[in-house]
Amino acid sequence: MELLKEIYSTLSTTPAIISHLAEGANGVWADLTDYSGRRPVIAYSVISDVPSLFGDDMEIGRRVTVQISIVTTDGADNAIVKGVNAAMQRIGWMRESTNRVTDGKDRITALRFMILDTEKEGI
Repeated sequence: MELLKEIYSTLSTTPAIISHLAEGANGVWADLTDYSGRRPVIAYSVISDVPSLFGDDMEIGRRVTVQISIVTTDGADNAIVKGVNAAMQRIGWMRESTNRVTDGKDRITALRFMILDTEKEGI
């Protein structure tokens, strides 16, 4: 999915984000299942991909929602949140919501962004 490549490229090369991650650009992951490294770290994934635009009885657009989770041990993530918001807006994504939860020793800020992805040019 080209959208995920663009998100990874943006998150892993934006100085306002990677300068606050424990492992710099290596702290941006598509999945944290096997990650046991230092925090803060960022994980991103598609959580929704639904048809949203039709023409001539064909799907020509979809609304994609991605979640970007910022995982810290101390909750000090304001600079990262600000950097992620600015970076995602720069590539055309709109923020849908922000949720903060605690999971054991980790504090997680989950940012959700949406975009309309069209398959035909001019739409």
